[in-house]
Amino acid sequence: MVTKHVMIRPQPLQIPVLDNNPQSNLERTARVPIFNGDSLARVLRPVISPQRMLGWSLGIVYLWFGALKLAHLSPVLQLIRHTSPLLATAPFYNALALSELAIGLMLLAGVWRRWTAASAVLHLMGTFSVVFSSPQTAFRPSFPILTMEGEFVVKNLVLLAAAATLWLLAGERVAHRPSVALPRPSILSEREAMTAPAENFPPSISEVKKHADHAAQV
Repeated sequence: MVTKHVMIRPQPLQIPVLDNNPQSNLERTARVPIFNGDSLARVLRPVISPQRMLGWSLGIVYLWFGALKLAHLSPVLQLIRHTSPLLATAPFYNALALSELAIGLMLLAGVWRRWTAASAVLHLMGTFSVVFSSPQTAFRPSFPILTMEGEFVVKNLVLLAAAATLWLLAGERVAHRPSVALPRPSILSEREAMTAPAENFPPSISEVKKHADHAAQV
């Protein structure tokens, strides 16, 4: 039996050398990557866009408030009874709760963004009716001193701005969506079809698909 001896050579000890040159230390520090707000934004931008963050945050608010209204646990019920007694009755109040739930779910899912955002804008504009229908509820003793109910209504300006931003962004996406213009087929008689050149005939399915693919690439 042959035994092989493996020799392990000790590695030389590496002692860091301190550089007294401030210029080289400055260059070494400049090469160290610094994780700041800009780099965090670059990392998160491919995953979460500003439009998606607005939609999710607004959707959570609508879903939460709608669920509380549907369970008759929302503190807003007293405010609605004081300002709009008809809206506080069961059929209208339940419809309001269901509409808020629907808006919240569609905002979270990201479907029908333009119409959902427009519905949210109209709904939030309706909340400011308290200021005109019952000013003593929003201001006490007078404008511009807000009550607790008035602060609850005025903060909807932020939600209204978010919903309007979503609506405008969704409208820009629809306006910039490329459209494919296909040639219109012409109707020829039997005699004209025998003598007409090939370009007068309606395109085949393969030609239409080829034309659409070319327009999409452009």
